[in-house]
Amino acid sequence: MCAPVRFVFGGEIAIGSEVLEIKRKPEGAITIAHYWTDREYTAYHWLTPERRTLGVYLNAASRIEITPGVVRWQDLELDVLVLPDGCVEVLDEQEAQRAPRWAVPALERARGRLLPRAVEIAGEVETLTHSVWTARPLKQRTSP
Repeated sequence: MCAPVRFVFGGEIAIGSEVLEIKRKPEGAITIAHYWTDREYTAYHWLTPERRTLGVYLNAASRIEITPGVVRWQDLELDVLVLPDGCVEVLDEQEAQRAPRWAVPALERARGRLLPRAVEIAGEVETLTHSVWTARPLKQRTSP
């Protein structure tokens, strides 16, 4: 099961680590969030208001649940950012290293699937975003 959700941002939000701090989501940037119950990650496709990709943010996750009106998951503290030029950056690696013992197997599975395939997954997410965007209107939430 997949649940796409659309968010529109009203201001600038930094993306990436200190190295990528200069890259910012412009006002009106759109996030299409993708959640699956059978994958070890969630994905956030960041686009300009003109629908150009700013990046795809992959979040290692477990216990993903999708019910009417609610999406829940356990954040495993490992995030991967894929930029349009194919640059891949692992974010929050130090937080992931401090994961509780119960989360380590799920985190290692997610790491093993995310890192080698990050660019491929980002391409899939971009394709999915465009297919659901044109197929039906997405629910929209405006961030504070």
